[in-house]
Amino acid sequence: MEIIVRKLKERFLLIIFICIVVFVFYTMFSYKPDVSKTPPLPTIQVGETIVSVVVADEENERIQGLSGVEMLPPNQGMLFIYNQPSYYTFWMKEMLFPLDFIWINNGYVIDITTDIQPPSYEDEPPNTVIPDSPATMILEVPAGFVSEHNIQTGDAVIF
Repeated sequence: MEIIVRKLKERFLLIIFICIVVFVFYTMFSYKPDVSKTPPLPTIQVGETIVSVVVADEENERIQGLSGVEMLPPNQGMLFIYNQPSYYTFWMKEMLFPLDFIWINNGYVIDITTDIQPPSYEDEPPNTVIPDSPATMILEVPAGFVSEHNIQTGDAVIF
């Protein structure tokens, strides 16, 4: 009788162990993050156009910028924010697509630089751009965005 009870306990423990292993594996391999709960990107309004932006307000984010990014979704850009207005220089190092630059200060577009091309071959020096006036924010968007949305110097900017 003792042997039967012991074997039943062993089988019961084995069944419990198998259930736990199956549950753990099911949980590990069936988990999919709920991207619907990912917070939306902040937006900036330039004239009548609203753009979702990735904000680069720390030095390491500004240095990386959009380098290595293959493309941007429609109506999305990168917004560089600085504490003081200045003639910030941007370059196209390791860029994979051309850009338009919207230079902003005191809530207005102060300058626009369009269709700046990335290097066409590996050893080509990258193009650089600099505004005509000091800026505190620079919005990078895919080339053609400025003309497509009729963005002009003097347009109001709300962020």
